[in-house]
Amino acid sequence: MKIALIDFCETIVDYQTFDPFIEYVLQHERQTRYRLICTSFVKMVCRLFTWLFSKLGRNVYVYKNLIVAQMKGLSQEKLELLAASYYTECIQPHLIPQTLELLRELKAQGCELVIVSGGCNLYINCFAKAFCIDHIMSAELEFVESICTGRLKTDCMGNEKLVRVREWMAGEGLSGNCAVGVSDSVSDRPMLSICDRKIVISRREHQSWVTNEMEEIIWG
Repeated sequence: MKIALIDFCETIVDYQTFDPFIEYVLQHERQTRYRLICTSFVKMVCRLFTWLFSKLGRNVYVYKNLIVAQMKGLSQEKLELLAASYYTECIQPHLIPQTLELLRELKAQGCELVIVSGGCNLYINCFAKAFCIDHIMSAELEFVESICTGRLKTDCMGNEKLVRVREWMAGEGLSGNCAVGVSDSVSDRPMLSICDRKIVISRREHQSWVTNEMEEIIWG
């Protein structure tokens, strides 16, 4: 089986999608919290604490956790409906044509397409249905009896992508390298390291971390 591992944010769609999705939900369902929390000042403070945690060797995404906490009590059905609207209104207009063409080529070559992303599965599922994606590894909100707990069940960032891919492959009885890896970010080098063909999606200009063993698609 030929596996293609594909990042989502700034690889398939041209922006980071998770935080804007939660903010979109808050705008529709928790307007007061949106006005209090989704401010430049709060984001700046959260970035500072995220940086401090990183200096201690811990990957804690403070703003992400803060806004996810505001989802507590919302139903899975409501969030799935909002995710579908978010996909139509916010993601579809920002899909990167060059990457979509690459996905079609990989599918035609017999690759199983696997999205590996820190984005949320609720809206990535909408993309997956439209573009015949075979499997998704992503951030997931935690639900108990179909009600959101305000926590993440799973995340999928940086080296965690590699861990989750290896676990999935072991569960599927797969071994060795994947055929293709596609990403925009140097933070995905661990994931790309297990891919025979490494493709980097770059916006407007060459990225300095891209090596000769990688292919680079420059768009925009």
